[in-house]
Amino acid sequence: MSINSSEILQLFLQVNQLSKLLEADNGDERWKAFQDWQANNPKYKKQIDHCVKIKPSEAVDYLAEEFEIDLNVVALFDPKGAMLNKIERLIETIQTLYKERQGA
Repeated sequence: MSINSSEILQLFLQVNQLSKLLEADNGDERWKAFQDWQANNPKYKKQIDHCVKIKPSEAVDYLAEEFEIDLNVVALFDPKGAMLNKIERLIETIQTLYKERQGA
C-alpha cells in the first residue's frame, strides 16, 4: 500500500521536529534529545538502526522504499529537494552521534 500525501506531510513534520531537536551545539544535548525523540517515536527504530549503517544518500532511498514513498511525488511537495537534503543531513548527524558514543 502506498503512502498518501497527508502521510508524506506527517513524515516531513517529523523530520523538521527531529532536525530542530538536533541543532544543539553540545553532542550530549543532541544525544539526549535524540534518545527522547526515539522513546516517543519507537515506530521508527528499525529504520533508524538501518540508516546509521549506510550512506546518507542511500538512506534516503531506503526510507522511500521502506515507507513506500514515490520520490517523484515528494518532488511535487519539495521541488528543490530541500527536504531530501535535510533528511541526508539529519542521517549524517545521527550517524555522528552514534560514532561519538562508540568512541567514548
